[in-house]
Parts: sequence; C-alpha cells; structure tokens
Amino acid sequence: MTQATSFVEEDKEEEEAAYAASQGEIVSPFAKLGATDKLDDRDEDDEIFLPLTYENVEKVLDELRPYLIADGGNVSVTQIDGPVVHLELQGACGSCPSSAMTFKMGLERKLMEVIPEIQEVVQVLLLLCFASELLVNYLQ
Repeated sequence: MTQATSFVEEDKEEEEAAYAASQGEIVSPFAKLGATDKLDDRDEDDEIFLPLTYENVEKVLDELRPYLIADGGNVSVTQIDGPVVHLELQGACGSCPSSAMTFKMGLERKLMEVIPEIQEVVQVLLLLCFASELLVNYLQ
C-alpha cells in the first residue's frame, strides 16, 4: 500500500512540474538577469558602483529596457545636469497609469543604487514642455 501511495505522489509531483514548465517562468524586471555581462551578476556582498557618466546611465538602463520594450515602451536619457538625471518614458510607458511606479521603483531605484553620485532622477514630460513653450510664445 505504501508503494502505491509513493507512485501517486510521484505522479502528482511530475504533473505539477510539467504544468509549471508549460506555464513559463514569471520573471521580475528587478530580479537578477543571470548573464555574465550584466550588472546584476554578482553576489549580494559584492557592490558595483559606477561613476556618473552618460554611458554608465545608459548601461544601467540597458538592463531594464527589455522589460519596458516588452510592454511597448522605452526610456531615454534627455539630460544629465550635475547629479540630476532627466529621463523620458517613451511609447506605451509614457501614458501608462503605472508609469510613476515603474519610474520610481524601477528606473530611479536601480540608477541610484548603481550610480550613488545621482541625487535625483527626474521624469521629463515632453508634451508639457511643448505646451508651456507654445504658451510662452503665444503670450509674447
């Protein structure tokens, strides 16, 4: 009787494993990516800090871009003004209701973690910039 029970348990485990494999793995955009050339391929005790340069900001953003692109968006660096980095969310990310959370908890957090010189990350809304420029020109 115990042998029959163990066969049933093994079958159940195999079915659960097959079901999990067929559903695909859910991957957090903030989880370790696992490739050797990625910033997150390090032990928890290892800390990688990069100096604040345009190239390093792009390097960090390149780690997160695949997740934005998968949802129909992207991000671009519009300006680096001292310790302040200005980013623009593009495509679907620019108008998504969750863009504030993506910006703060994803992009800003990762940039400030890897590049400690950054004091602030600002979201640039080009539509508002364009509208304010039109208003100024109209009033002149």
